[in-house]
Amino acid sequence: MKLLLLVLSILLLSLISGCASVKFDTGERQVAKITPSQALSLTGSNDAVIWGGRIVSIRNLQDVTEIEILSYPLSNGHVPKISRQPGIRFLAVYRGYLEPINYAPGRYVSLFGELIGDTNLMSGDHELLAPVVQVDQIHLWDANTNSWQNRINFGVGIGVVL
Repeated sequence: MKLLLLVLSILLLSLISGCASVKFDTGERQVAKITPSQALSLTGSNDAVIWGGRIVSIRNLQDVTEIEILSYPLSNGHVPKISRQPGIRFLAVYRGYLEPINYAPGRYVSLFGELIGDTNLMSGDHELLAPVVQVDQIHLWDANTNSWQNRINFGVGIGVVL
């Protein structure tokens, strides 16, 4: 019985350690459970949020970096659910410099920050209203999305992988 419990414990720990996630240090701040589209109706809320998505563009200014992001729903581990339908775009403002080669369009990020208002973004000739987040912490996901998407594989027996 003890051996069975030990084996099950090891299996459970293996499954848990294989799941990708990120833990943001939110301190004493309460994180609002709102989406970027819901934030547009909350003018002046200054809520703390955890959002993520796919980078559309990045622009380094004198003291900040602006990242335009197409939002995606996040898992409980703050991993973008890229198989789901994306939401609206939002603008992330990071104090300091972020390397555009690393934070290139098409890469995925998750971030923790504070809503500071909204702005107009351009997509071609179309103007979009987008919430703005002042970034406190940001996580850049590996370019190989297969390495961080949740996958559970279980097998019994002998297998050969080529």
